[in-house]
Amino acid sequence: MLSRRKRLVILAVTTVSTLVLAACGSDDAGSGSGSASGSGGSSEPVEIAVYHGPIAEQALPTIALDLGLYPEGCTVSMESGDANVGLTLVSSGRVQAYVNASPVPEQVASGGAPVQWAALFQEGISTEFIAQPGIDSVEDLRGKSIGIINPTGTIWTLIQIALRDAGLEPSDVTTVPLGSIPGVNSAFAAGTVDATVTTAGSVGAIRAQKPDTVTLVDFAEDFDWIGSGVAVNSDWAEENPDGLVCLLTGLNRALVAIQEDPEVARESLAKVTGQTGPGLDFAVESLPEVLTEQLQPVTLEQEQVVMDAMEAQGEDWATEEFAEQMIGDPAWVEAAVANE
Repeated sequence: MLSRRKRLVILAVTTVSTLVLAACGSDDAGSGSGSASGSGGSSEPVEIAVYHGPIAEQALPTIALDLGLYPEGCTVSMESGDANVGLTLVSSGRVQAYVNASPVPEQVASGGAPVQWAALFQEGISTEFIAQPGIDSVEDLRGKSIGIINPTGTIWTLIQIALRDAGLEPSDVTTVPLGSIPGVNSAFAAGTVDATVTTAGSVGAIRAQKPDTVTLVDFAEDFDWIGSGVAVNSDWAEENPDGLVCLLTGLNRALVAIQEDPEVARESLAKVTGQTGPGLDFAVESLPEVLTEQLQPVTLEQEQVVMDAMEAQGEDWATEEFAEQMIGDPAWVEAAVANE
């Protein structure tokens, strides 16, 4: 019997042209007011619920929605908020698509949830390990405090990697769980933690208040990682490949629009991130550099980097076989890009 992954591959590869036609519908995009759908098609559009975090590089689904870029064939609804809530929703199948960065989808899938990468729109991860003035290297953090969201997920993983590369262990520092990116940003700006890892957009806002902030590690430049992308409930994807391509088509159109004029994303970014002033300006201006020019499939080579990092943390599920299971078929992205 074929595995689920092999069945998905065969289905997607042999029906790319069908997916393009089914997902594209007409040239009319949907509305942009909380959900989007086309009208006038011969069948009901596929309903797709999407969840993403409250940061600029994960806001692409909302940008596509606000700009009315999802084609006929899918009705897209959006939620944005705490990453842990998103984990619960995608694990249970209550949302079909979840935007985050590695290793969050991998951690969800390691618990048995049917979750798989569908597409990538940020190669690398635009975060920085920053410290208060007077701390000049990661080695200097021994005995210092580091603000984290919680002891799981992307930021915690990046912190552990940076510490170990500097010859430190997590036990050599004091971690302060703060629950959210706005929480770690506020604590750092107030000086209640010595260091943190946060998004590049947040760093821009922090530097507007604290220009002497020190960058210890720029993960966008120094680290190969799976940044923001779309993970999907693979059971749903198997049953609704045309709906998935419809979703990805809207996201790809948003990437193209951002490359042409990032100002189209300003209102969406303000709504998602809550940023104003210099922080919002930085997020808008940097978005074309942070995001890819078009959707990309996640590769096995990229996934293996994540596996190596998770294996170093003692995760016995981080194997080559598991990496293969995490990779959705590139034909989904191929069909979405062809719709452009």
